[in-house]
Amino acid sequence: MKSAAGVITEYNPFHNGHLYHLQKARDITRGKYVIAVMSGNFTQRGVPACLDKWQRAKMAVRAGVDLVLELPTSSCIRGAHSFARGAVETLAETGMVDEIVFGSEQGDIKILEKIASILAEEPIEFKKMMNEELKSGLSFLQARNRALNKYYSSRPETGGDFTDRELSSPADILSSPNNILGIEYIKNIKELNLDLDPKTIKRKGADYHDEYIEPGNKIASATSLRKKLYKGRMEKIKDFVPQTTMKILYKACQNGLAPADRKNFSRLIPGLLRQRTKGELRKCPDSADDLVNSIIKSQKDGCSSFEEIVNTASSKTHTEGRVRRVLLQAALRVFDYNAKITAGNRVDSPQYLRVLAVKSESKNILGELNRRARLPVITNPSSLTSQTDFNSQDDKILQISLDLMATDIFTLLYPSESKRKSHRDFYTPVIE
Repeated sequence: MKSAAGVITEYNPFHNGHLYHLQKARDITRGKYVIAVMSGNFTQRGVPACLDKWQRAKMAVRAGVDLVLELPTSSCIRGAHSFARGAVETLAETGMVDEIVFGSEQGDIKILEKIASILAEEPIEFKKMMNEELKSGLSFLQARNRALNKYYSSRPETGGDFTDRELSSPADILSSPNNILGIEYIKNIKELNLDLDPKTIKRKGADYHDEYIEPGNKIASATSLRKKLYKGRMEKIKDFVPQTTMKILYKACQNGLAPADRKNFSRLIPGLLRQRTKGELRKCPDSADDLVNSIIKSQKDGCSSFEEIVNTASSKTHTEGRVRRVLLQAALRVFDYNAKITAGNRVDSPQYLRVLAVKSESKNILGELNRRARLPVITNPSSLTSQTDFNSQDDKILQISLDLMATDIFTLLYPSESKRKSHRDFYTPVIE
């Protein structure tokens, strides 16, 4: 019998909405261990997290998560499908998780599963509709949404699933970020035939992108909390995060570890990009020829900051999020990883389970993980390598090299210059 529920997170930073999600996950999975797979130092939006992965993992275990695993960099700075794939595979490979619990704007797992089934199985009629929309010049996501609407409206037996709930179309559901990720979790579970049972809870409080905090609401969006953090208004955050999170935030800021210096990041990435050839840019997993041309042109035209390049290179076809991810993939050398092992279909698959933190009261979970895991469990990269090696023929070394590179870049964003030391992955212990 498996003993854990899985959650997929960024905790950027951990707030009351995450605490609600954690408590509900325990409730609906009957008090199992909760294992979180969490993005490392960079997020799915293609930007640095506001705090490093160890500070955020500490927030998680202090709030009650039993174990935090790092989602490899090769997955966490990818589009929704690949992000979801890496996350559900990581949880499945623990050998302990049989249920995943995620928050969604929709809150109805049956509706999300029906949409995921269409996207995973791609019926002939749906594929025809999709191709027609793509030929009209729409982006992939726009074409997919229109095709879904047409497919459901042409099939009376499915249309009722949406009209009965006062939803105009499947595309409405796919316009919300957590619905999109939830559908991708389910889709990947189906495609990979993983022994995971997906469950969802309806999100409470602020919407994902809300930048303003509504008076009287104890759940604010991570976006609004980061905005307050970067303005130095810590007193405006305390009502919306657990006390344990607040203590970690205060200490990290006092010690010069937070928040990550976005201006430094904006200057740093263009410098790394200028070291990449056109061929290397084209090897980035989320790249496209016209996008590469736009990125190169933007630099030739004088764009010298991350934001300038994103604003110039984004278009109707290529969203700002996609451009940010491609720029970050190029900077972190994700193209090397992709070029070497795509043939083995492993680019989105975890090669190991990296433990970032364990709750002190749940130390037994590490022994159980070591017994049940189907991948190597590592608490320090030194068990795999002593340095980055992008020429290795070992997939594990290639993947850990990306994580090491990501940390070394991120540490340059610490506010305190004295903390910007390299090789932090090798001397930072597992958080308890």
